[in-house]
Amino acid sequence: MLERFQLANRAASGTRLAHVLYKSLSCNFKRRLQCLAAQRTLAPQRQLSLNVGPSKMSALQEWSDGIWSAEVPLRFFGIPFGTRKTVVRLADQSLLLHSPIHISSSLQAELARLGSVKHIVSPNKLHHLYLGAAIAMYPEAKLYVPLGLVEKCPEFPYGTLLTDAVPDSWAGVMQQLVVRGSSKMQEVVFFHQQSRSRIVADLCENFGHHSPLLTQLVAWLARMHGRPRMPPDWQLTFRNHEARRASFAHLLKWDFDRVILAHGALLTAIVNPLAAGD
Repeated sequence: MLERFQLANRAASGTRLAHVLYKSLSCNFKRRLQCLAAQRTLAPQRQLSLNVGPSKMSALQEWSDGIWSAEVPLRFFGIPFGTRKTVVRLADQSLLLHSPIHISSSLQAELARLGSVKHIVSPNKLHHLYLGAAIAMYPEAKLYVPLGLVEKCPEFPYGTLLTDAVPDSWAGVMQQLVVRGSSKMQEVVFFHQQSRSRIVADLCENFGHHSPLLTQLVAWLARMHGRPRMPPDWQLTFRNHEARRASFAHLLKWDFDRVILAHGALLTAIVNPLAAGD
């Protein structure tokens, strides 16, 4: 009887120890994610290691009538994520650049064949790396920026602030919404009506078997591998849950079935993939 009691007590102690270790590791992992979130949203440009060259830059790929994309390699803290620019032709035949990337001479020539670049958009305060170069290349274009970008990059004080109100320049072509709820960053999401496509930057990322091995490992650890969703470091900054729910409820009312992402593989013929981030 005594022996059974000792065994039971030992097992219970082991269970309690395992629980304590689990809680400790979980808390530590959460703190590391929160730290990464602060670094991600506030990090200066020098913390990004970029590897871009003409041989690694994709040509414009037609997504649908009046909308194209191009991508380049990009490393964030040494992890290859890649990034993508979206080009939208507006009603007056001018072009809008969403989240511009490095524009090579060949890409510039492709854009010139499509129309005149009149609008340049940064959807959140992380997507600013090539804004200056794009504006220098297209000085007549109007710049649109999200809340927080001017504070991070004071060289863009002339940018027009993006809100939920659709500018006249793309009214009838695209809708937009500011995703609120995060204490660190807002993102403006766009909906291209004709192609029924969402255009997002960091709100949804898609990494899986198509991604580099290191990226797959990070995606697996973040429970994102094969699961298009918002990255967990940003999720942790959404403290205003009511605002977050309201934003996603509005997003999911839009009649879309495809998503153009800045990071990861494009999402085609998928219904409401952003629901995975809610």
